[in-house]
Amino acid sequence: MEFHGKLQELRKQKGLTQEELAKSLFVSRTAISKWESGRGYPNIDSLKAIAKFFSVTIDELLSGEEALTIAEEDQKQKEAHLLDIVFGLLDLSAAIVFFVPFFRQKANGYGCRKSCFRCALADGYYRRHFAQRRPCYDLRFSDWRKDS
Repeated sequence: MEFHGKLQELRKQKGLTQEELAKSLFVSRTAISKWESGRGYPNIDSLKAIAKFFSVTIDELLSGEEALTIAEEDQKQKEAHLLDIVFGLLDLSAAIVFFVPFFRQKANGYGCRKSCFRCALADGYYRRHFAQRRPCYDLRFSDWRKDS
């Protein structure tokens, strides 16, 4: 017998309506209806609650094939959730990489507007040897120019 038939049989043996069973399991009546009609399966936590409520084992509720199907569906949901988190973090890091350069400031009034690494190294050299402002080494500029 399939899961949906077993669930319906156990519910009727206890003399419960779908509404009463749903309240006992803390799910909606439509979820019970979907499970009993065979249009879906409960998640692992709901299966545990059903087994405990009817005092049967999960193995008695499910045939081997159904248990495998439910475990696969649960695993797919977990993988999708993990992928959502990973891609969300990737989007966040891309946004940070894109927007951070717009908010950089000149360090100590010296150097280029972007405070690139080359300019930071050259800044110390120029201050030690020439005590003046140095040109920007940012490769995006075609000429050396002093920031104002």
